[in-house]
Amino acid sequence: MENKCHVIELLKTGPNSEHLRWLSKLASAGFFQGQKSEESCGRVFSENEMNQADELFFRTRCCDELDLLEHSDGNHYCLFHLPTYSKDIGLFENAFRKKFIEIEKQISAIRYFGEKEQKMLLIEYSFDFRHYYFPTYLSFSGQTFAAPLNLSSANFKSYLGFENCRFMDEVDFSQAEFEGYFKISDCTFNDSFNSQSATFHKDLTVLHSIFKKDADFSKMWIYSDIDSENAAKRIFENLNFGGDTTFSGISSSSPIDFKNLTFSANADFSYLTFEDQTFENLTFEKDAFFNNSNFYSDIDFKNFKFKGKVDFINVEFDKTYQRWDDLIFFDEVNFSGAKFKLGLIINDCKFKGLTNFDNAEFDSTTQFLKTSFQDGTSFQSTKFNWHTYFESCEFSENVNFAADFAKQTKFKSCIFNNETQFGSAIFPNNFNGDTFFESVKFYDKADFAGANFNHPTIIFSEVDFSNVINLPEKAKSNQKIMTRADLIIHNCGQLVTCVSNGKAKKGKEMQKLGIIPKGAVAIQSGKIQAVGTTAEILENYMCDNLENVINAGGKVVMPAFVDPHTHIIYGGNRLDEFELKIKGADYLEILANGGGILSTVKRTRESSYDELFKATSKRLDKMLAHGTATAEIKTGYGLNPETEMKMIEVWAALDERHPMHLVPTFLPAHAVPPEFKNNPNGYVDLICETMIPNLRDWKLNFYADPDRLDFQEKIDRTIFVDVFCEKNAFDLEQTRRILTVAKEKGFALKAHVDEFTNLGGSKLCIEMGATSIDHLDAISDEEIKLLADSETVGIVTPTVNFNFGSSHFADARKLIDAGCAIAVSTDYNPGSAPCPSQQTAMQIACRYQKILPSEAINATTINAAFSIGLGENTGSLEVGKWADLVILDADDYREVCYEFGSNFVKSVFKGGKKI
Repeated sequence: MENKCHVIELLKTGPNSEHLRWLSKLASAGFFQGQKSEESCGRVFSENEMNQADELFFRTRCCDELDLLEHSDGNHYCLFHLPTYSKDIGLFENAFRKKFIEIEKQISAIRYFGEKEQKMLLIEYSFDFRHYYFPTYLSFSGQTFAAPLNLSSANFKSYLGFENCRFMDEVDFSQAEFEGYFKISDCTFNDSFNSQSATFHKDLTVLHSIFKKDADFSKMWIYSDIDSENAAKRIFENLNFGGDTTFSGISSSSPIDFKNLTFSANADFSYLTFEDQTFENLTFEKDAFFNNSNFYSDIDFKNFKFKGKVDFINVEFDKTYQRWDDLIFFDEVNFSGAKFKLGLIINDCKFKGLTNFDNAEFDSTTQFLKTSFQDGTSFQSTKFNWHTYFESCEFSENVNFAADFAKQTKFKSCIFNNETQFGSAIFPNNFNGDTFFESVKFYDKADFAGANFNHPTIIFSEVDFSNVINLPEKAKSNQKIMTRADLIIHNCGQLVTCVSNGKAKKGKEMQKLGIIPKGAVAIQSGKIQAVGTTAEILENYMCDNLENVINAGGKVVMPAFVDPHTHIIYGGNRLDEFELKIKGADYLEILANGGGILSTVKRTRESSYDELFKATSKRLDKMLAHGTATAEIKTGYGLNPETEMKMIEVWAALDERHPMHLVPTFLPAHAVPPEFKNNPNGYVDLICETMIPNLRDWKLNFYADPDRLDFQEKIDRTIFVDVFCEKNAFDLEQTRRILTVAKEKGFALKAHVDEFTNLGGSKLCIEMGATSIDHLDAISDEEIKLLADSETVGIVTPTVNFNFGSSHFADARKLIDAGCAIAVSTDYNPGSAPCPSQQTAMQIACRYQKILPSEAINATTINAAFSIGLGENTGSLEVGKWADLVILDADDYREVCYEFGSNFVKSVFKGGKKI
């Protein structure tokens, strides 16, 4: 037959240097003797020529197509062709040389790789490619491999996939290295499968397949992708294993999912080193082994069915909290010597065979909930080093509790149907913490001989003692009730309480943080229930839910930040002014030319309610992420009745829907609007005669709305009125008039004063009983003394001066030393301080205003809370206050001020809920 040889055609398409070297070798062997590039190369080759072609051709290890060549012996052989582009590679080299495939004469070519339509082939010859190197993509679909496939120690540079294939004989990938992706899908393995000690660098996916005989995945090395966003997938899903299966000794630095697997024979998961694995919907028909494994992070066991024996002997869960739900163990289970470092919940599980926890160790809270033990159960010499709860459990056969219970032990609503032993002379039981037996039923003998109650609190409530023997007398008399908490945060390296005497801190008091080493806090119904050392709190408080007992890991825990001065409801931005400031234009210059506040006023008036709500909500999210849980929000970018009230409505909606608590400040006296440029007193008339009365009416209607009753319970009814008392804004008399009207209408007072010039605003506002006076860059010595002698809090805004590149800051050091109560704020706004982080404000204040880290923390928590009228509700960790706190990624509180540019917040809790 005649076949055109594409090898010659490649000379016309410009083969690469590798191709030319190969062609040169063929030519030197006389393979093309007498042939021209334009002619057909279809002819009968001698056996010697075929061997020479094989010898040289297969060395190239790259191929694309196969041509059928007629040999002098009458058989047809497949000849590889060089590809015109690097897509596929040569496979089955030895197999082709052994003429592994014989096909009809009329079929001249078969594509094996990269095509959607492939021939269904029966491959009858064994493939032995040990130690081979495969540089590019390989994919098999619909193939039947009738002979063994040996790819042990091979190296796969790119993708290797098998889809809808049948393997009739052994498959061996042992010690192979997969630098690319490896996938098995919808395949059937009729004989053994071996990937022992294989190495995987990228995706490892085994799906929807059947392994009818033994499968060995042991000692595989699975590496994590460096780029966490593109981390490789490791999935074993929807598989059926008919023979013994082993995953023992696998080492993986990234998660592996084991889902929907059925093991008809023994399954071995021993000697594992896993992180963040998922085990879901696994059925074990025979024995399962998890011995001597280490689990370093969260592992999920969901919907398991163990129909044979199960061993967890010497398993260590070092850094992983365990929760096992709805598992069924049909045969014996052995947890002897197992170690659980961070707690265990076994919920709604069934142990139908003998269960052994002998010599196991539980270092954190252990809970057995709604679980049944239908055969004998032993906890002999088990160490429960923290709280231990058995609730709504049923024990059908003998139970041995000769264990050591180091902390609180509780049996609630449990049923013991057969003999229960709480210790013996050889293996005594030790209850070293509070002990509770509540609503427990003993239907057979419960023997407390050998039980040592080493703690005074022992409570038996609703227990029938008719079957109880050898109970120590003190167990019947001593009582102490543990207090329940919704949330406990413990093991705080530094619990920074910022506790105060009911007022904002002044002078040297601002250096006192009330730090409790190894502290803890208990929280109930959104408020702080108790504060103390970890030992004190865990001794007296308990959570029914283990997940609500949070270990702070020795880190700093402190009150969530309070930001007492922000302007975050606005439209647009002021990016166009940023370069002007860099070039030297000051705030008043920009304002005089129609910029600054007035440019934002224009955009805010043009913005809809929904636009303002969405934009402000995003800004609040940034603040919350940096640890601020309470903030004051000002209006002031409307400067007309309609827009100012629109901003108040936006505040009300945000406070109702956003996790943060938001305090409103009405600031129509932020600037004189363009329409009153030549009549500022006329604008003051509008504020006093229309805008403030409108606000009063709105407030009365707002709190009278029955649809807001739930909202009213959580909201603070205080609304502040503020004035910008400054040159080119509002003078002293205008300020006095506005604040006087506001006070008469029942509003609390605030004021921007002394930011650039001293007009006497501080003195006026202190005398009028303002809750705070803000900025204070130009405050006088006389006014400093007045401030120190008053209950008014001075708020400094270091971010403004920093943003302006100013060398002059409010002298916070002088203010504190004079005995003033000082708070620090971001002044988050579109122009002078686009900053959402109180951490940043603290860092600037320490460097430029010379305040200490301890003073900075008090200034952004307890003093900031008093400066917005919430000092009795938040700002410190004291009993009865809102449970607003943060866990910082810091070992020392000073780190937050020392290092700048980082966000130290690990977790934020608002009202006892983790946000």
